[in-house]
Amino acid sequence: MWKTILTNDLRRLEQIRGSDQASQERYAMKEQEIGLHCYQAEEHLTDAELALLKQVLHLSELRWRVYKSKLRLALE
Repeated sequence: MWKTILTNDLRRLEQIRGSDQASQERYAMKEQEIGLHCYQAEEHLTDAELALLKQVLHLSELRWRVYKSKLRLALE
């Protein structure tokens, strides 16, 4: 389930193009949504499942944390 959700999120993020304000806002909102999904995945998966998910998605631990930080920044 989380693989599908995050794969779709990452695909949509890549599709957001443009340097106009609306595109930048959509990009930031999608990053925040990915951050939320990262937090939710952490709540529902074991450590081993989470490590496998990150590996399958080709997300480093740093990139994972960056997405999570986007959500925290939006909430502050």
